[in-house]
Amino acid sequence: MESHHTVSSQIIYGFNEIKYNRLIEIAEICKQLRRRHANQFRRALWYNQFQRFGKELRRLIEFIDTAEQTFRTIEILSRVQEWSSFIIHWTLSASQLIADVRYASIGVAWLGLLAEVSSILRLQELRTEVSSDETAH
Repeated sequence: MESHHTVSSQIIYGFNEIKYNRLIEIAEICKQLRRRHANQFRRALWYNQFQRFGKELRRLIEFIDTAEQTFRTIEILSRVQEWSSFIIHWTLSASQLIADVRYASIGVAWLGLLAEVSSILRLQELRTEVSSDETAH
């Protein structure tokens, strides 16, 4: 797969070329899963959430590519904070999909993608920092 990554966006909020390219690969996997299951599940609630996950991931990648260098870290940190609220809904939808045994493999794949994106974006560290700031006040 060809990367449209620019050198200027290599190190932002802990991103490096490997993490950035992995986000692109995850977006491609989401695209393939959406394409594969579009007709069968297009009206399902979980599918709408899965589509939103893919859309938000593509938006984040585009944002990393196009953000102005001087504002990049602050703006990307803001986007990542938005993701921490989205991830809860997506995790719940994936868990519900797993509970429906017929489609558990799709749910497990989605949870794996969510876990990897969470790791790349360091969402757990962000939650820990936010909660420690709240308890300090």
